[in-house]
Amino acid sequence: MRGRPKGSKIRQNVINILYFYSPLTGYDIFKKYIKIYGRVTSRSIYYHLKYGTNIGDFEINKIINEKGNFSWGESSQKIYYNLTGGAIADIDDNIKDYYNNDKQ
Repeated sequence: MRGRPKGSKIRQNVINILYFYSPLTGYDIFKKYIKIYGRVTSRSIYYHLKYGTNIGDFEINKIINEKGNFSWGESSQKIYYNLTGGAIADIDDNIKDYYNNDKQ
């Protein structure tokens, strides 16, 4: 097989997180990802959320516009993501242990 592999480890890990914690914002996914799987950039998480939405792994659950006094302006947009039927979770021990400890 030539070329790049079809899947992505980061996107698969995001699928695993949403399997247990759906719906979540990109920032909440980012925070959980670091605790479970280690270093990743927020930019990479948002890239995979956008790409995964385009290929049908994720869907936008809701978009909330919040007003406030933020460092970047007066409003913030929170986009909540869900899994779709096309996403297949590949549950590993890292996410199982985190989820079981997080429930307590």
